[in-house]
Amino acid sequence: MGNPIFQSITSKLATQIPLFAKALVTQGVEYVGADPYSVTPSQMKRALDEYILPRLQLRGKGAEPIDCIGEGTIRTDAAGRILEISPVLLHFLDLGHAAERPQEAAERLVEWGILHPPGEAWDPARACASNKVELPPPLERTLEVLVTPLMEPDGSVREFRYVVRDVTLTEGLLREVFDLYETLERKVAERTRQLSETERLGSLVLRELDLRRVLRLITEKARELVGAETVFVTLLNPDGASYRYPAARGRDAERIEGGELPLEVGLCGWVLQHKRPLLIEDMARDGGLVAGGALPRPPTSAIYLPLFRRGEIAGGLTALGKEAGGRFTEQDLQLLAIFANHASIALENASLYHEVRRSKEFLETVVNGVGVGILVLDRDLRLLSINRTARRLWGVPPGRGPGERCHDLFHGRARPCAGCPAVAAFSGAGEAVREIAHRDSLGRTRHLTL
Repeated sequence: MGNPIFQSITSKLATQIPLFAKALVTQGVEYVGADPYSVTPSQMKRALDEYILPRLQLRGKGAEPIDCIGEGTIRTDAAGRILEISPVLLHFLDLGHAAERPQEAAERLVEWGILHPPGEAWDPARACASNKVELPPPLERTLEVLVTPLMEPDGSVREFRYVVRDVTLTEGLLREVFDLYETLERKVAERTRQLSETERLGSLVLRELDLRRVLRLITEKARELVGAETVFVTLLNPDGASYRYPAARGRDAERIEGGELPLEVGLCGWVLQHKRPLLIEDMARDGGLVAGGALPRPPTSAIYLPLFRRGEIAGGLTALGKEAGGRFTEQDLQLLAIFANHASIALENASLYHEVRRSKEFLETVVNGVGVGILVLDRDLRLLSINRTARRLWGVPPGRGPGERCHDLFHGRARPCAGCPAVAAFSGAGEAVREIAHRDSLGRTRHLTL
């Protein structure tokens, strides 16, 4: 974005100071803390106002200051002879011969309507006059001319002073700056919309905890975000020497999903090893095998991103080819990188949930397999869990147990039993043991140790 602005302003200034235009504009953008490749329209406007234009205040013998690009002054006597003309006007009016042939230059300026015709009376009541002048080809410029007479005491004109401004140049320059500024604003609005959409899609992924559904959502939403033909996820295997393709969406997804490759094979393996993203704009030139050569037709471009878990590499997210044609850009890479951060968190949450769930299932299997009745109570004496042996010993039918208070479930009482070992344990007495006789639902009496 910055380079077109820099080049445009430099080319305009080159009409005034061809030898120093680039250096002056470079100094101006550096003055406002930018550089030629990153300068924004607002920064360039500030550079023009605060640095470049003030340094274009060319001063010669008796010349008026030039306060903007394409503006200069002319002094003539009452007879129309040129006393002085700004160098900038000599340049853009193509009057380089004025020093050698001043009369010829004055006649041309009168012909164009810039200078007051010699011999034509001036109304002493008029302090100044202004008009617009359209220059003929090949110059084809619109000028704004302000003429002010310097009067003698007797009311005659001693000298005319003209301020000539190139409207075509100055207005065109400002229009271009503001057009670029509007373009930037549109791009900022579009970027904001894209970031908002990235956050929305990322939050959808974060709501899910089931690992398979998380993988499916990551591929679906990433494909939607950057308009990719194909998106797939790779996960590093526990051995750290290979990786697999657990999820893929889009064209040829069925050829990719379920595959497995050694870590040293393919660009996915490179990303997993180096933990760095890749943007390949031309796969035919710079790419390699995709999914071990599983695709019959290689994509035009690709994005490869690493996924992390607890700060360590866990896998990767890859987008292949643009659905609407064209190639992936740096902006696509940045958007997908933001989404990949959400995906990494979602994978970590889902993996932790999966581990907790497996641990819980394992623990339940162990607890239900022992021949000892196990009850877990909270401080309100509500049952949190009960294993199979405890159900059998206490005669607790299916559908009852967790959520009920033990004194109500086992004894039909609204209050805790006298000498309840659970109450004693929760009160700080430490381990509490009690021998009880319990009659189950079949009327059988069981002697239990709690």
